Amino acid sequence: MKHLIKKLLKEAVSKNEKHEYQVRYIDGLIFYKRKVGEEIWSFISDEEFSKEAPGNELIKFDDK
Repeated sequence: MKHLIKKLLKEAVSKNEKHEYQVRYIDGLIFYKRKVGEEIWSFISDEEFSKEAPGNELIKFDDK
């Protein structure tokens, strides 16, 4: 699954508006997106993530 996500990230196309993306594993994969500079993350579908998330905008999740 990890390799599939990396492949999807490399193939994704970035839009003009900059976003950051996260993948968290909480009883399954959960996908998040936020505008650069904002603090609040929004849930997104796996389809939206695979279409939009380029690899250089993936933010590491730090469980505090």
